[in-house]
Amino acid sequence: MKLKRQLHLNLFIQSRGHHEAAWNHPGASSKLLTDI
Repeated sequence: MKLKRQLHLNLFIQSRGHHEAAWNHPGASSKLLTDI
């Protein structure tokens, strides 16, 4: 029996940067939280 091949794609969007407190930076814009 031949196995069915599948490809799984993922999209990772993080507009605030990778640091956990990046959202709290004085220069961070609140508009980017929901704007895709």
